Amino acid sequence: MDASCAIYLQGRRRLAGSPKNATRYRRGPTRYAFCITFLLLILLSLVDCSIVLGWNGHETITLYALRNVPELSRFSRIMPKSYSYEDIDKDKYNPKFEIKYVAGEGMGPLSALQILTSYASEPDWDLDTGLSIHPLQALTGGSQGWRHQRYLLFNGLVRVGAAPQRAAHFYELSLEAYKRGDFYWAFRFLARALHYVQDCGQPLHSLPIPERDLISRYKLNMERVQNIGKNVHYNLEAFIRYHLNSRTPKLMQAIEGKNYPEIDDVRQAASELNEIARGYAERQYRLTIEIWPRLEENREINLGWGDFTGAGPKEKVDDLLDIVAKTLQETAYYSRGLIYKFFHDISQVGQGPSV
Repeated sequence: MDASCAIYLQGRRRLAGSPKNATRYRRGPTRYAFCITFLLLILLSLVDCSIVLGWNGHETITLYALRNVPELSRFSRIMPKSYSYEDIDKDKYNPKFEIKYVAGEGMGPLSALQILTSYASEPDWDLDTGLSIHPLQALTGGSQGWRHQRYLLFNGLVRVGAAPQRAAHFYELSLEAYKRGDFYWAFRFLARALHYVQDCGQPLHSLPIPERDLISRYKLNMERVQNIGKNVHYNLEAFIRYHLNSRTPKLMQAIEGKNYPEIDDVRQAASELNEIARGYAERQYRLTIEIWPRLEENREINLGWGDFTGAGPKEKVDDLLDIVAKTLQETAYYSRGLIYKFFHDISQVGQGPSV
């Protein structure tokens, strides 16, 4: 095979603040890689990747990642306001999406942390479903998948999805709301931006199934691939949700902290987090099917809490929890970075009216 038919890595550098074994790669496109990638994209278009739950615990991640940010205490008495941003937000959203108020808006002023926590999952409330927004959105299961994921295929040679762009979009809206003196929507838009940043930290949102397994392991049996993809995604999210709800110490300690990166560009930061998560994606996938082999069956599998409490072998479960903890740590790290960027940026436009 000549040099033009090799998929190769031109080098790698470690991102500041990332785990030691997480790397970001610099890639060199090749003729062979493009051919294989084109085949994979065709195959992925047949795979149902419509389960797009992200962390399925955005509220918990947001609360524990941000509750030690002292600057948030400045905003403790925010009065809710109705949505009034149709003039500047011209993006497409599900026409059936309804703005809900779930943070206790009818009971008096709210704190910034209440708003951020209560609405960290709002983009999953059908905000992005049922849309036609990109010709390649079928590769991610539809418009929801397109906006909440960023697949890095063949070592990042092909990138599919727009989660980083959505984080940047809502971050800019949060700044605009602040400039208008609307602190309620400033933090509600910021909660949406946090959601997309956090989605970028989930390895499943960077690689649904290892590329080589499509041929070598699953023999292009696309019905089976579809079922396995759904089984792994749904049940791994349920496993993570179980441990977040149980406040498993390893995960909670990973989320809590005070350190954060200095973020200059929201889209770039979300992309960096996505590349860190990609470094764990294949190992996370393999551990999941090794712990629960029946997830590879050609049918729908729904694991229950009992499957999580009694899972084994223990060393593999511990390895899987280590990956979850490391990626949650990075996700929380970048979440705090976004909040500190917000406070830096609003300091440039003045304090606005009193809250």
